[in-house]
Amino acid sequence: MASVHIRRPSLASVALVIATDGKGDALGRCLQAIAPAAKASGAEIVLVDTRYGHDAVVATVTQTPSLNMSILTIDGPFNPARMANLGARSIDSQHLCFIADDIVSVTDTWLDELLGRLADPTAGCASAITEGVDGLISNGGIVLGPRFSTAPAFADLIAGEPGYGGLMTVAHERSALDTSCMVVRRRDYDAVGGMDETWFPFIHSGVDLCLKLRAAGHRLVVTPHARAVRASARRSIAVSRQERELQRLRARWSEVLADDPSYSPFLGLDGSPYTSLAWPLRRAAPRRAMLPVPTPVPVGF
Repeated sequence: MASVHIRRPSLASVALVIATDGKGDALGRCLQAIAPAAKASGAEIVLVDTRYGHDAVVATVTQTPSLNMSILTIDGPFNPARMANLGARSIDSQHLCFIADDIVSVTDTWLDELLGRLADPTAGCASAITEGVDGLISNGGIVLGPRFSTAPAFADLIAGEPGYGGLMTVAHERSALDTSCMVVRRRDYDAVGGMDETWFPFIHSGVDLCLKLRAAGHRLVVTPHARAVRASARRSIAVSRQERELQRLRARWSEVLADDPSYSPFLGLDGSPYTSLAWPLRRAAPRRAMLPVPTPVPVGF
């Protein structure tokens, strides 16, 4: 299957924001992976940590003195959404790039590719495809709707395979993106209020951010020409907290969760996306990329 890769140059300034707890050697490997792109673009790197892991983060930074890095330490527990917001407010750049601290390798031109996608004024944010160390895709963008929740697209597909309709060979739109390697314009991020650190401190802050950007009229793009490999997940989140955030997501974005315009109504929602056909078929009327509208939620929900 033939495809064309269009590159768009970008001279926009960018800052990389990494929320970290400083555990293990993951942060050191992450900094080594992103260092070439950070140096080439002159990007500042902001590490946001907690007081519990601060000493370990300082030790890691000391071992990588050639990078332009600063450390922002917060009080309280590890809250990725709050840490992302505080990191974004601490710097002045045209673009923000959020990076997970367990990334172990990236493609050579990953940052240029993501910034180039935002050279298109209609695009609001762009993300890389992430893989596991086992060579399987872990996230190719987010599909809304499976089990009235969210699920990563093309999870467990062998890296390099074209995927459904060849989607894994071309940049394409999704209704939500993975924030573990994502670039967004600073003005757009600020305009929608950044991440919701109160309702979605851990799991769904990225999905909520993406839907707010879409509601403001922006397109979301995932590109296979930027790839990142992540180590195995290291953090466990209590089931009660997961359920609480999911209920809030359903309350705010129920309409779009029930009808993702980027996912065919002929594909199933009862398992991993793109692995089964829908039965019975869902609404087969012509679809339009309608802007999602959040549902007003009663105070105290």
